[in-house]
Amino acid sequence: MSTTEQKFWSKVDCSDDCWIWYGTIRAGYGQVRQNYKLIPAHRYSYELIHGPVPDGMELDHICRTKACVHPLHLEIVTHKENMLRHFRMGIYCSNGHEYTHENTKWYRSYRICCKCHEIWMNSDGRKHGRPFRKAIQ
Repeated sequence: MSTTEQKFWSKVDCSDDCWIWYGTIRAGYGQVRQNYKLIPAHRYSYELIHGPVPDGMELDHICRTKACVHPLHLEIVTHKENMLRHFRMGIYCSNGHEYTHENTKWYRSYRICCKCHEIWMNSDGRKHGRPFRKAIQ
């Protein structure tokens, strides 16, 4: 394993179903430096295991967790399919709470379950700097 790979995996928590990236984050997605260039951490992880993503295609997080770098949670799709999936997201959060008008807040382009956010706000996870999604699952 190369030094770059060792450094990459040292910033990944593989203890759960989703492998969460704890390095640099931009717009919710992990970022890793490769050959002096920042690339998405999930793309780096996918390409380590499966090889390059074809031109004109992109990776979709089927788990819907942007910071996840688990190669099995990523699928190659067209940009159009990725956008359709994004807007077709389920009516329940990952913890089973329904997204209703009363239970949904929007932060930038992120949909937030109010019940989960309340649980996180009252948890020890917030005090210890754990990310919102990781703390409530």
